[in-house]
Amino acid sequence: MLDGGLVLAAKRRAANEAEAAARAGAQQVNIDIYRSSGRFVLDPARARAAAVAYLAATGDHGTVSVSGDRVAVTVQITQPM
Repeated sequence: MLDGGLVLAAKRRAANEAEAAARAGAQQVNIDIYRSSGRFVLDPARARAAAVAYLAATGDHGTVSVSGDRVAVTVQITQPM
């Protein structure tokens, strides 16, 4: 038997953690480009590192990908029943 409330809570927690990790990555602007042109351009290596560090700090497991100005994070959570 499954507890629907626990499943929904775990799903929401995974989504929240993925969004927070993606935001941490999306804040990693290439400072040199910004200073020289005033354009906000994502620094892909720093963005990925920040998102991975966020997941590590929260103890969550997931995947991080950076493409252009997008940071995508997927979090996997195991919910004991």
